[in-house]
Amino acid sequence: MVINMKNLAISALLVMMVNICCAQSTQSNSPDSAQSRINSLINNLHAHRVERVEILNIPAYILTMAAVAPSSLEENFFYKFIITTNGMHSYSATLESAVLSTSVQPASEMGDMRWGVIFYDSSGHRVGSIYYDSSGQRGAVDSFPVLFKGGFFKGNLFKWLESNFSTVFK
Repeated sequence: MVINMKNLAISALLVMMVNICCAQSTQSNSPDSAQSRINSLINNLHAHRVERVEILNIPAYILTMAAVAPSSLEENFFYKFIITTNGMHSYSATLESAVLSTSVQPASEMGDMRWGVIFYDSSGHRVGSIYYDSSGQRGAVDSFPVLFKGGFFKGNLFKWLESNFSTVFK
C-alpha cells in the first residue's frame, strides 16, 4: 500500500509539472502574442522610432539540407539590403502601410525562411523582426511561428518585399 501511495504521489507531481509547462508554453505563444508584436512594430514605425531596416534574402532556388530558421537566415543570407534613416524617406510610407496590413495567426512550425525584415531603433536595438518562406504564407514574428492571413499577395509586407526587392535579389 505504501508503494502505491508513493507511485500515486509521483504521478500526481508529474501531471502537475506537465500542466505547468503546457500552460507556460501556451501563454508565451498565445494567439495575440505575434499580432501584438506586429502592432508594437507599427507603433514604432508610426512614431519614427525605427531608424534602420535590414532586409535579408536567400533565393528560393538555393537548396539547403534543412529548412532555414530565422537565425540561419540572419547568419547565412545571400542578399542584404539596409535602409537607414537617410534612405527611409523613399520607403517609409509604403513600408508602414505594408506592416499595418500584415496580420497573423499562430502556427506550429515556421517553414523554410527565405525573407527577413529586421527593424532597429536609433540605439541599434532590435524592435522587431518578420520572416517569410518563399510563398509568403508561413513565417515568424520575432521567434513566434505564424501563418500570414489574407492569402498570397494580399497587401502585406511580403507583397512589399516582392515588389521592391525581388528583381534586386535574383
